[in-house]
Amino acid sequence: MGFKKEKFKKLIEHKSGYTWSKEQELDKFEPKTVRVLTVTNIQEKLDLNSELYLKDVKVKDRIEKSVSKNWTIAVSSNGNRKRIGNAIFISDDTDYLFASFLTAFKPKYDADITPEYFFQWFSSYFVQGRITSVSEGTTGLGNLDIRYLRNMDIEYPDNMAEQTAIASILSKVDEAIQATQNSIKAAEKLKRGLMQNLLSGKLKPDGSWRNEDEFYKDEKFGNVPKGWDYVKLRDVCTKPGEYGANASAIPFEEGFPRYIRITDIDDFGNLIEEGKVGIELDKAKNYILNEDDFLFARTGDTVGKSLLYKEKMGKAAYAGYLIKFTFNKQLILPEYFNLIAKSDFFEAFKVAMKRVGAKPNINSREYSSFKFIVPKNIDEQQVIYNKIKPFEEEKKCKETKIKKLQKLKKSLMQNLLTGKVRVDVEKTNQIFNEISKVL
Repeated sequence: MGFKKEKFKKLIEHKSGYTWSKEQELDKFEPKTVRVLTVTNIQEKLDLNSELYLKDVKVKDRIEKSVSKNWTIAVSSNGNRKRIGNAIFISDDTDYLFASFLTAFKPKYDADITPEYFFQWFSSYFVQGRITSVSEGTTGLGNLDIRYLRNMDIEYPDNMAEQTAIASILSKVDEAIQATQNSIKAAEKLKRGLMQNLLSGKLKPDGSWRNEDEFYKDEKFGNVPKGWDYVKLRDVCTKPGEYGANASAIPFEEGFPRYIRITDIDDFGNLIEEGKVGIELDKAKNYILNEDDFLFARTGDTVGKSLLYKEKMGKAAYAGYLIKFTFNKQLILPEYFNLIAKSDFFEAFKVAMKRVGAKPNINSREYSSFKFIVPKNIDEQQVIYNKIKPFEEEKKCKETKIKKLQKLKKSLMQNLLTGKVRVDVEKTNQIFNEISKVL
């Protein structure tokens, strides 16, 4: 038994989605309506949190433009070219009408490739990379190049039992990644609730609730705990709102400062290590970051992203679309403000400051005017931060686990989907049986 290679078009059938008019749309179910999947529903797995229903869909379209079990649905047109080819696998017997910005794929009835194996092949890093690189672009949209796809070679074991085993192995890794991501989301929900109550002063660090007589009334903020101040960001800074360097990035080398750009900060306030770049020393000298400097993104879709800089991140300068604030540490603990910047209070400020009908932008003066309440006592700030810190540490551990699992999956795909490493089907099935007994 070996590996074989066939053209995509010989093995796989595909069909396009349904196009409708705005008048057909409903945001909730009504009799004689049908649910339709859109690009929003195609995430790391099928996401049914977003709902859209259509009326007046012909029976013929319900049949021809729907998919069910064993189909792969992929994004075929999108403004974000990296989303082209992103796919989910339909594993249940539900019929799903799907939109014209999506394309569905399934092995032909006489093909000797399993639907699960095809999905893993299609979702692999090397296939997704090729799809992205050749996606066609017109009027700002990227489009899946079906002709290119149909002429691609698919490598697969001629033994369908081995295909099933490979797909099962990769699926188990996917399940582990998803379970860890779900765990992070659940912990994040708990953390946000705790933060909201601690940072508003409603909840004391010892877990008890403040009584009414422990607050004073501020005419703008409302109830403020006694011993707390209602301040603007500039009130607790020694250097508020300094813009970064406008310089060209250079390849990163040890000994040169790292050049931190908006794209180097993730949604959770972490510094992204992949793709880091450097900056020339003479251009970086006035923009070198010091311990506990705080950065805010000031423009674009990333406006409001933030980073608390620590020297352990390495010597670095910051780019022009970032704004730096330096705290007065006698007034505020940097880690405490980092919590504020991730809170619902800051989210409300960010929404209020964004321009309507223009590119999102928050300038230095506006960031400096951000208002929040803070304990006057630094020790109390530290105690509050310590209540949240375990959530942060647990999250980092789980994010590290996800990265390791993703690295493992990439390695498995490169080896299993190309035949470099063969799977012993009997041993694999024994392992899965043992796992099932434990579960």
